[in-house]
Amino acid sequence: MVSLRTGPQKQQVVLDLPSLLSALPAGDERAVAHNAARGIMAVLNEPKNSDGSQWSFIDCTPVIAPCAEGPGFVEGVAAAGGSAPFFQPYVGDLRLAYYIDLDDGQRLLPAAQVEAWGVHPERVQKAGMSILFHRSGYERWENQLVDGVLIRRLAIGDGGDAARGSLLELYDYSKARAGRLFAMPSQGTLVFTDVVSDDAFSVLQRVVRGAYDKAREPLSTDIFMIRDGKFRTDPVAATDIHAQ
Repeated sequence: MVSLRTGPQKQQVVLDLPSLLSALPAGDERAVAHNAARGIMAVLNEPKNSDGSQWSFIDCTPVIAPCAEGPGFVEGVAAAGGSAPFFQPYVGDLRLAYYIDLDDGQRLLPAAQVEAWGVHPERVQKAGMSILFHRSGYERWENQLVDGVLIRRLAIGDGGDAARGSLLELYDYSKARAGRLFAMPSQGTLVFTDVVSDDAFSVLQRVVRGAYDKAREPLSTDIFMIRDGKFRTDPVAATDIHAQ
């Protein structure tokens, strides 16, 4: 049994671990296990007496933001008895789930609630991205020169850092048009470059691998690219750097 809080807010669930383990997708075991645990906690983090299911879209717009979730997350949600989440595509095998901030805890936005709102999914996306952007501040990243390549690291710590790759075209649009490489080695880290080159790819690959191996919340070792203001959603290989 896993539980969170006490009294009328207490959430608890009895997990069927053999069933959960058999349902988990293939992949790096550490990352998949962490993603499944995030799914379980996403359900438990909403207080039992929450009225979040009754909130309208307008109620949610000031307090909704996305997080990047990886393989194993949806299986964790299901194991904890949660409703199917509302997802939007992101990059690689990552998807964006949306969380509503409550007075205490958060509510993982279910697909059924969006359906009941009767609003276009793009409106949910725009509301969430607006909040994520404003929480980002301005140039809150750290800069580090690694073997002649400038690596930028964004780690605000509000739970949305891995999702901030979706905002890269807004962090200096001219550089996003010229091209950037980016990655999310952990839930709490976005790393990116200001150029697309062989050296930048090689250095970022090493930085990402090291960060992933050390992370308590490992997410992905894949590297992605934005060029001409457009995201390439498939992971980038070294041979893709000069492809038009």
